[in-house]
Amino acid sequence: MKSTLLAACFITGFLHAESVKDREGAVRADKARMENDQRWAYNDVESGFKQARLTGKPLLIVMRCVPCLACMG
Repeated sequence: MKSTLLAACFITGFLHAESVKDREGAVRADKARMENDQRWAYNDVESGFKQARLTGKPLLIVMRCVPCLACMG
């Protein structure tokens, strides 16, 4: 019963989440911001593997979205 209620609350909240008004603009701005961030090898897996080998650190690959306004908060 608890899990059903929790799932219903989650789905209801998800359906009512406010979306970004200019989706394409938000995606392009996010891409530009991430491409220029030195902490990321944006869309370059080979560079990520090379950096992992050089530093001896593990590689973490993140697949993410541009979040809606509710997830941003």
